[in-house]
Amino acid sequence: MIVVNQGVENTVDLTLSEKVTIDNPFFLFVFKNDLTKDYVRKVIADQSDYKRRYNRFIFTEGTDITLAPTGYWHYQIYEQDGLSNTDETLSTGLVEEGKLDVIGTATTHAKHSVTRTYKAYGKGA
Repeated sequence: MIVVNQGVENTVDLTLSEKVTIDNPFFLFVFKNDLTKDYVRKVIADQSDYKRRYNRFIFTEGTDITLAPTGYWHYQIYEQDGLSNTDETLSTGLVEEGKLDVIGTATTHAKHSVTRTYKAYGKGA
């Protein structure tokens, strides 16, 4: 499972090269939210120095790509020849799919202090 934090730069390392069928592919990511069923599609550049061993994708959630609401998403990654296509039916083929967990930013909650006074009835010790 891939974990993505909202509002910060995320680095995701995958092994996609073992399944590609074209030279120097671009990768189209298709995200589907489990709750809302909304789709987000984005071509994200492979920034790995050793593409035959692993593929590294670096993106800032909220700037480069927005995955809201937080929670679980399904993802599919397709190989393709160019950067501009965001339609998975026009890509060369599916190379990976799985689950993604989008975690929100930490928030501070107000603490409330309540003082209670209790009365006890009955026999005392």
